[in-house]
Amino acid sequence: MQTTPLLFVIDDDSLTAQMIEDVLGEQFRVRAYLDPLLALQQVAQEQPDIILLDINMPQMDGYEVCRRLKADFDSQDIPVMFLSGLTTLEDRMAAYDAGGQDFMAKPLELALLGAKLDAMLQHRQQREALVQQASYATATAMTAMSNAAEMGQVVQFARKVMLCQDMPCLARELLDAAASYGLSAAVALRNESGSLEMNQEGELSAMESGVLQLIASCGRIVAMGQRAAFNYGGVTLMIRNMPQDDEDRRGRLRDNLAAVAELAAARLETLVLADLAASRLDMLKLQQQIVEREACLRRVLTSVQAGIGAMEQQRRDDRFAATALLESMLGDLEREYVHLGLTDIQEANLSNLLRAASNRILSLYGGDFQGLESLKQVLAEMPLQAD
Repeated sequence: MQTTPLLFVIDDDSLTAQMIEDVLGEQFRVRAYLDPLLALQQVAQEQPDIILLDINMPQMDGYEVCRRLKADFDSQDIPVMFLSGLTTLEDRMAAYDAGGQDFMAKPLELALLGAKLDAMLQHRQQREALVQQASYATATAMTAMSNAAEMGQVVQFARKVMLCQDMPCLARELLDAAASYGLSAAVALRNESGSLEMNQEGELSAMESGVLQLIASCGRIVAMGQRAAFNYGGVTLMIRNMPQDDEDRRGRLRDNLAAVAELAAARLETLVLADLAASRLDMLKLQQQIVEREACLRRVLTSVQAGIGAMEQQRRDDRFAATALLESMLGDLEREYVHLGLTDIQEANLSNLLRAASNRILSLYGGDFQGLESLKQVLAEMPLQAD
């Protein structure tokens, strides 16, 4: 249910305030104040939707009241319309300079006043919607850039892990991958050739080693508060400090770390097969197994590449939607200028400010596409990229 807008009338002429309340009482909840100082206190408490403000008042003139409203963060966005018998150009310019959005001469044309107030309310609602959409577009662009950067760590790990020829190298790459996300980790590797446990400080304590051994049999992905473990084949990757206050980032990390652990497990198996080849086992069977493991790696990398392609298309769709939305909002706002009584210079300045803000929002997507192109280039250079 929509609340009736709250209208403050600040005027030392009680008859004017009563006339406004009689005519606009059904359209607005009207609060009239003869004392501007009291009115300023009530603005902070009630946050009206619009303020009608007289100029000549004994305690404080309307210009000073408006300046105080615009200097306060909590009230600076409330539209102010001046009501006054002072109608010279200098009076109107002083009202605009103080921060007023409109000016209406006394005696008031109350029907026109109601129409002007409606236009001011619509303008404020559209401006607030534009701010919300701009905030959403900015957040979307920032999230997209974070996703691209985090996905890039997976791609870099896949490239490095292909060069590992033994367990210590593989363990170090796993720990470095976790560190690139700002995470503390421990890892355990197991295959037919033996086992290895390591953390970023070096050797594990007896307690942490026992925990790793227990976690290895607890399922593919195990979450325990700040700790999380990823078990793939002979690889157990335990994270000690998963973020708790950002669900979106925790979800992205979970997906990326699972891909890292799966890539490491596939490489660990190829290391076993290489050791068997050195032992002169059935070469044909061994080569076939290596081909299968490498095909597994290719599937994982293809999945990463598909994810990057989907992300790139989504970012293009987001940019197109944001562009259309911002252009529509700017057009709607510019059509409202006729109701606001602005000068041509003021209209041009406001349009330029809005257009500059729109361009800054859309420019955030540029870095996103550059990051995705870099990831695609890295994938194209990988030796195990599928034909």
